[in-house]
Amino acid sequence: MKKGKKDIIRLQNVIELDRLGGELNFNELIVKDLTKVLSDYFEIKSLPILEIVKDRGEFLIKIKLTAVDIKRFGFISKQ
Repeated sequence: MKKGKKDIIRLQNVIELDRLGGELNFNELIVKDLTKVLSDYFEIKSLPILEIVKDRGEFLIKIKLTAVDIKRFGFISKQ
């Protein structure tokens, strides 16, 4: 691959990663949504920790959350 092409790809990666980190409240909005969804299923102890990494054109998303229990669900019967 030519050096110019590598530089363009690197610049695109930097821009995309900057966009992820630079969006106003981007991570906070995702954490808020994750907390809402996950609290439907778990008794959560702390807010989720979110890590987003770009690797080979894909985004790897890691979520770490401490829960103290799994919520119990009732059954929905057919009517």
